[in-house]
Amino acid sequence: MAVYQFLLKQSSNWSLIRILRLLMASVILIQAAQTMDIILGLLGGFILYQVIMNVGCCGVSGCAVPMKKEGENLTQDIEFVEVKPKQD
Repeated sequence: MAVYQFLLKQSSNWSLIRILRLLMASVILIQAAQTMDIILGLLGGFILYQVIMNVGCCGVSGCAVPMKKEGENLTQDIEFVEVKPKQD
């Protein structure tokens, strides 16, 4: 049951950046396998781990941008001041 909940949690909340990181990790791992480069493979594995666990270098949501809450209104009224050129 715990494994099912873990997989369900990891399969939700995918953003464009997370998908791009997955593609980048895949390309790095394929390149590491083709060139038999261990360091590149470790880098690709590290990035893949970050994608799967949805963490960054700072830990769990340490540097994450806060998610927008449902129904939250973030618009503000902006007041503009018209600047007129000096007339001689």
